[in-house]
Amino acid sequence: MLFKRKHADKSDRFLLGVDELVSKELMKLREKIRDMKDNYRTLANELMQRASQYPSIPCNNPSGIIVLDTETTGLDFEDDELLQISIIDGDGNTLINEYVKPYWTDQWEEAKKVNGITEEMVKDAPYPHELIPKVKGIFESAQLCIAYNGPFDVGMLVKWNIDFKSLSCEWYDVMVKFAPIYGQWSESRNDFKWQKLTTCADYFGYEGNGKFHDSLEDVRATLYCYYQMQELDEDWVKSKYQRTDNTEAKVKVVEHDDRTIE
Repeated sequence: MLFKRKHADKSDRFLLGVDELVSKELMKLREKIRDMKDNYRTLANELMQRASQYPSIPCNNPSGIIVLDTETTGLDFEDDELLQISIIDGDGNTLINEYVKPYWTDQWEEAKKVNGITEEMVKDAPYPHELIPKVKGIFESAQLCIAYNGPFDVGMLVKWNIDFKSLSCEWYDVMVKFAPIYGQWSESRNDFKWQKLTTCADYFGYEGNGKFHDSLEDVRATLYCYYQMQELDEDWVKSKYQRTDNTEAKVKVVEHDDRTIE
């Protein structure tokens, strides 16, 4: 029994030593991976900074309107990255619709469940620095920038070094304007509750391809809802911008459920 106990003690100490060794090696590996990601970020920031200094690619946009949406690897402005960017003009013409290859993010399981964008879909996509001059030109063509929850998309594009402060366009957030139209009160916010784009689209009778969380479909739905809101007899919901290209956007005004705006 004494021999077995000593043998067991030696085995336990050996296994404990192995566990400690493996733990140390794992810590070293994690540190290496973290350092690699930090290096990726440093290089990525340098590439995006350099690209932002290149001349903008001019964008032909007679409507003066752009509608923006993005899909991302998550909701963190610092750590997450863009996977797709779509911008259309006021007539629904596509100005850009690209998948984007992230620099340092190699998996996004939770986001994938929402937007359906896989690693395979972006493996050959352009990096952000390859798109920045074109995106800059699109924003510079705009007198009215429309989005649904715009601060999120803008927040994600800040690391692309787009100088939003220098833009002179009017910003119109359909989500914010739609909240009092829908009329659902939020006690926690002490204000009208913000609604999902699908709710807004259903309210105004939008008939798209049903593929929400694809940023191209989302901008189309957002533009449609914007034009529907401009037809309402409420001055506060109307944009200040008036088109001067003598082109009337084709808007089908639909009937929707009546709600009281309080």
